[in-house]
Amino acid sequence: MALPVQTTSACDSRLDRVSVIWTPALVGGLMLVGIIAALKAIHKPFWFDEIFTLIIAKMQSPAEMIQALKVPIDIMPPPYYMICSAALRLAPNEHIGLRLPSLCGYLMTVACVYAFLSPRVDRISALAGAAFVTCTALSDYAYEARPYALMTGSICCATCAWQRIDRSWAWAVALALSLGLAVSCHYYAVFAWPAFGFAELLVLVCERRFRARAWLALAIGLVPFIVCWPLLANFRNVFGNNWWSAPRLGLIARSPMVLFKWAGGMWGPATTAVLAVFCMGWVVRALPIALSASFKWFPRGPLKLGESGLALGLLGIPVIAVAAAYVAKGGMTDRYMMPAIVGAALSIGALTSTFRPTFRAAALSIILLNYGLTELSSLLFYAKGRTLDSRDAISRPCETFLASLGEDPPPVVIADGLGYMQLALYCDPETRSQIFAIADPAAATASGSSDVVDRTLLLVRPYFPVNVTEYDDFIAQHGSFLLRVNGNTWGWLPTKLLEDGHAVALVSHADWGTIFRVTVMKP
Repeated sequence: MALPVQTTSACDSRLDRVSVIWTPALVGGLMLVGIIAALKAIHKPFWFDEIFTLIIAKMQSPAEMIQALKVPIDIMPPPYYMICSAALRLAPNEHIGLRLPSLCGYLMTVACVYAFLSPRVDRISALAGAAFVTCTALSDYAYEARPYALMTGSICCATCAWQRIDRSWAWAVALALSLGLAVSCHYYAVFAWPAFGFAELLVLVCERRFRARAWLALAIGLVPFIVCWPLLANFRNVFGNNWWSAPRLGLIARSPMVLFKWAGGMWGPATTAVLAVFCMGWVVRALPIALSASFKWFPRGPLKLGESGLALGLLGIPVIAVAAAYVAKGGMTDRYMMPAIVGAALSIGALTSTFRPTFRAAALSIILLNYGLTELSSLLFYAKGRTLDSRDAISRPCETFLASLGEDPPPVVIADGLGYMQLALYCDPETRSQIFAIADPAAATASGSSDVVDRTLLLVRPYFPVNVTEYDDFIAQHGSFLLRVNGNTWGWLPTKLLEDGHAVALVSHADWGTIFRVTVMKP
């Protein structure tokens, strides 16, 4: 007997009309979060990974970028750096321009969550789902020159295009472009494909509809991943043996606490599991087969069958990503799974709509209050006109210390490569010429650390003015030098110097860090 086919519901008539009517609350919210993120982008110094984004984005041509990625000095697909390069031309301030794609991705996510939910739920619930995005880790990456926010925003745009794909081929094109943009920003965006595939399978099996345009869009969206695959494979060959973040099963439980900022024991995983159970229940309840009869006690969800499946699939990205990285022996950390935030936001908006209006308003108020209290300290800080203090805090102590050494100062070695790259970027050329970094991938590995930073420092030398020398060469060239250790960032270098018999004497605990004098013992 043929399965009944779901007909277009009455709410579909609202699909194009309601989702584009941006309420004053949403517009005002987007402006507010955008301004706050922009202020943070101006305030926050570039850190190690962002500096490499800057180096590649400032290259003269795509061919030069691709050549640098073949070395490789960074891991992202070439189109991402091309987008950042274009953004740098739009904004004269590097800290704004380089982070502009991330800011756009963040705002895209908030807006598209609302656009996805608004045809299915009431406005307050849609706003609750959209506002939830601002309380997640995505807000921290809205002002970072790395692709995680833009990747997430692209996936969220893809969900809206997928939802509307029956309307016209234009939405199929939008779906292909959104997915293509996502995987052009970060290779691991590919872990969102199973969510879309699962949703389409539900449409195929339960509604007996093979949507060729959807499957074609999913296939076309993979093209950038396939084209850029050789670069990823090369990166894995160079860095894969000792990557700093190996996949662990514990990441599946930890990722909700990090991505959704649900800290505190099992609170994060438990809340995520509840959302997944509701999505799963809505899927089963909507099935037009006998299985759904045993779930009549479970309330019908506000989302359509495929939409619930899509939200569930996106929530499940940590499981898929960790398992795939474990099998492929690749790297994995929480921010690589950022699109899971979209699944959580859609689920929260849908779940909120199932409660009484008073509860919906309360839920939205709590989410907004959480965001407001979190950002209040930042707004008060910026109101004092101290937006640029953090950048000066990197260079000024170093310049002051070097000036105190007088004429003909000894070389100053920065023990940690992460801190060295920041100093190399923000210090003036004269100061930069007096500070050094020592790299030794084998020693870093032997100490139990990852050798990624050491390898990267050596590889970046042709592309950025750094004083990076291999350990043996530096020891052979210098009889003594000063070593700066910052806080708890001890690293492998001081230990190796002691193991090799060199004299390491404490000089001072300066504001700039702990200073040692190293006397090289020649054989």
